[in-house]
Amino acid sequence: MASLRFGTLHIYAFMLIFHLWIQQSNCMYEDQIGSFDWHQNFVGKAKFIYFDQSSHSSRRLIIGSHSGAIATLNARTGAIVWRQVLERQDGHINALLHRNKILISVSSNGRFFRRWDLNSGNILWESSLPLQHSSSSTLQSCIGTIGWDIGCIDSVTDDETVATLVKDILVIHSVSSGAIVKQINLPRSDKFKYFAIYGSKNEIYVVGAENRQRLIILIYQHKTGSTLMERYIQSNWISSTQTSCLINDGTLICTDISSGSLQTISLPSRSVAFQAYSLLNLGITERMTQNSYLKPLFNTELQRREYVIVLSPKHQILAKNEPSNQITVKEYKSQNSLLLSSSILSNKGYVFSTENSEGKQNINWLNLDDGKQLTELQTTFDVDEDRGLPEHAIAIMFVKKDKAISYRVLYMYEDHSIVLLQQSGKHFWSRDEALAEILVSEIVDLALPVSGRLQSLYDEISSTKDGILSLFFRRVSAQLSQLQVLIASFKDFPYNIWGDNVNRKDNKMVRDQFNLRKMIVAVTLSGKLFGIDTATGSIVWKYYLHNLAPFNEYGTPRILLFEQRNTAHYPLPPRCTVLGNAKNDVKKSLIYTFNPLTGKALNENETEGVLTDYKIKQVMTLTLTDNHFSKILLMVDLNDQIHISPSTPEAEGAVIDNLESLYLYTVNKVDGQLNGYALSTDAADRIVAKNIWTTRIPVQNQAINLVYTKLPNEPVHSQGRVLGNRSVLYKYANPNLLAVATESKDKDKPAIDIFLVDGVTGAVVFQTYQRNAKGPVKLVLCEHWIVFHYWSTKYRRYEMSVIELFEGHKKMNESIFSSFITQLNSVSMQSYIFPFDVITMTVTRTEKAITHKDILIGLPGGRILSLPKVLLDPRRPFVLSANDREEGLIQYVPELPFPTVNIINYNRTVGGLRKIVTAPAGLESTSLVFAYGLDLFYTRVTPSKMFDVLKEDFDYTFITIVLTAMILVSVIAAQLSSSSNLKKLWK
Repeated sequence: MASLRFGTLHIYAFMLIFHLWIQQSNCMYEDQIGSFDWHQNFVGKAKFIYFDQSSHSSRRLIIGSHSGAIATLNARTGAIVWRQVLERQDGHINALLHRNKILISVSSNGRFFRRWDLNSGNILWESSLPLQHSSSSTLQSCIGTIGWDIGCIDSVTDDETVATLVKDILVIHSVSSGAIVKQINLPRSDKFKYFAIYGSKNEIYVVGAENRQRLIILIYQHKTGSTLMERYIQSNWISSTQTSCLINDGTLICTDISSGSLQTISLPSRSVAFQAYSLLNLGITERMTQNSYLKPLFNTELQRREYVIVLSPKHQILAKNEPSNQITVKEYKSQNSLLLSSSILSNKGYVFSTENSEGKQNINWLNLDDGKQLTELQTTFDVDEDRGLPEHAIAIMFVKKDKAISYRVLYMYEDHSIVLLQQSGKHFWSRDEALAEILVSEIVDLALPVSGRLQSLYDEISSTKDGILSLFFRRVSAQLSQLQVLIASFKDFPYNIWGDNVNRKDNKMVRDQFNLRKMIVAVTLSGKLFGIDTATGSIVWKYYLHNLAPFNEYGTPRILLFEQRNTAHYPLPPRCTVLGNAKNDVKKSLIYTFNPLTGKALNENETEGVLTDYKIKQVMTLTLTDNHFSKILLMVDLNDQIHISPSTPEAEGAVIDNLESLYLYTVNKVDGQLNGYALSTDAADRIVAKNIWTTRIPVQNQAINLVYTKLPNEPVHSQGRVLGNRSVLYKYANPNLLAVATESKDKDKPAIDIFLVDGVTGAVVFQTYQRNAKGPVKLVLCEHWIVFHYWSTKYRRYEMSVIELFEGHKKMNESIFSSFITQLNSVSMQSYIFPFDVITMTVTRTEKAITHKDILIGLPGGRILSLPKVLLDPRRPFVLSANDREEGLIQYVPELPFPTVNIINYNRTVGGLRKIVTAPAGLESTSLVFAYGLDLFYTRVTPSKMFDVLKEDFDYTFITIVLTAMILVSVIAAQLSSSSNLKKLWK
């Protein structure tokens, strides 16, 4: 009998485990991918770019970007063939080398030295260079540049070895295996600075400067690394800040700013003196400046003698070193901008100039071998103002079937876009790579779909001067038109929210039924603004602000974007404002106010923004509005003067009327000082900021790592938390709270401090100290709780801690919150083990904050985890009591779960993930998510499932038949019951 019970228990246990396993096997069907999310890949601003024509059938572009990505693009379509994103920590590309079928990269200051397979993007071998941690400077390419501090990389010779110069070490690697063939320690001294390397068929030349007074040229045998010669050449004119050098076909050419000449010397020769060529004697009257430099035209293996002297962006010189030791020049000038580039066809060299003037872009060609102008290749086309000026160009020349020469030109523009143009000037394809460098974004509402209905409502309520009869007929007319709209809308009912609204014939950029379709407004590092449709990911509009530059926030670029008015105030258009620095004046800031649905400036006279007379230090958005329903922005300049946007008397009056309740603060990370300001007026009735409190965080032994503030007007659904014993624990939902995270400077005693500071009074509301912990700290602050992530040095693992703040069991003020009255009386805190590092964190947002919160965590691999906040509850007990179960608490387990089904971007990883932005939808259950980095990803999440909408597979026909049948049965039953009662009465 006992054995029977034991077997029965086994069966029940097996069934329970099987049931739980079935429940956890949720997945996404293939046809659901992309139904309400989208994903876009980018490369970033091109730093190195080559045309690979090693195979005629597979012409492609090879790109190494400033964002740390190496990729190949299809030259016909611009699509990414393959892409590799390098390490996040110091993963910049120092040099990218391409020759025939060989592609070699140097990244992270020589820590990674790799060869790549051009067809698949796989790593063929990996090595490292010495002294990769000796300097924080960037390893430069030797082609046309001077790396005074750390070194450069040379081109491949004979497809067998690659020579690399790293500070004062020369390393020769085997191209086939990556093994170090030879490592040579160059003559070492504090006076030596090696800056150039050149390889011929059998020899390697290393060039350096000694104390900036003489040059040293070292010659080594290429395959063995044996020393062939050392020679010193007097050069008192050389300077690390003003001298530009390049090696052109074995000749070292440098600029001599002091004398306005070029200094040249042949490396293979045994010459011991430079030969000077005065630009004035060459017919060039303009003098060189500190910004003048030399630019190569061809790769070193082509052994061409032409190069470019860039005197200014509008004045460039095409120069050539003749075999007779003479220099010939051709002068190019332009009124606006000028760009000289080259191309090769049938071993002949060509140069083309791109000139921008009066809205036109002109391309002119020159045959370098015979000096003839190719008039048949000249092209003129309109300039795309939304891209800026071209910064770099590469051309592909080819012979058509009729034996005529044609070409295609690849341009890299100021806005970081890449465009391939045909000879006619028509775009072959283009890529907006500025989207790989988004600094700030907002998700804004679209306009309501029926403008006629809104117009009738507006006319009905705005006309007050007409008589009673006129108003009556206007109201009747308006309501009839609304009835027509209502009847017309029945044709779309019932329409599922997961349906394909995008492919409808009458599709317009208007708000849908549940406000799921919105506009993403993004501002990029280059100063370009984008409007992106959340339904498809397509670019609706784009606009380039030529004079917009980011603020420099302790080495981090930052641009501010505020939504001042949404689409609810018809017929007034929505209003957004972008704030940044001015490119052409470092002492001024730029303000651009525009319609987020079109990208156009609200004022036709401010299409390039407004240049202020001051530099912005701090910006705060107020809940106050002017007479046009625009939220007011308070801007503080370096002199603590207050400026208002919109700058109208009504807005200024609204601020003056509420001066007593307006406060702002500033944070200085360097000295750890937090300053609070109250607004007042001076003798001239100008609004000024008066310092009322100062809080100092000791920075002698710690550094401020992060400052985080709450979102303005964050909704809080419930004022308290109902406990299991039916009592209420009221939340300390301080809207003025800011979190400051600091990290200890003592490496032997790592620690993290979290300060919660009230932005109105300056009081430190709460402080916690985490020993044996180090950053970087990632943090999110919402309602009455804060979650932060850090590395535990004691247990060598990542951990997450959560803090919840409460006023206690009694609410001090039922109607409003006051920083001067409300006090913090209870704090709950708990820590958990998290298995991964965190790149960024945010929290889901819904319209009324009724839905449970999920914490969206960006992981290093580009995945985004949606972690329910209920798991990060500091009140989770070790042993559950009856009251705990009644409250819905979960038993404490130190390890946080990592359910793979909660990865909201499944296999669509976001390369170089930087930030996640959330926004509420019209449905309370749904939160919109936009993640950006090197890639873009958009989706929807439902933390509490879709409790406010029917499922997508809901059977409308069946429920309609059932309801109809029940109604009929009810009517018939009522009639039968009535007849039965009547017959009983007659008896």
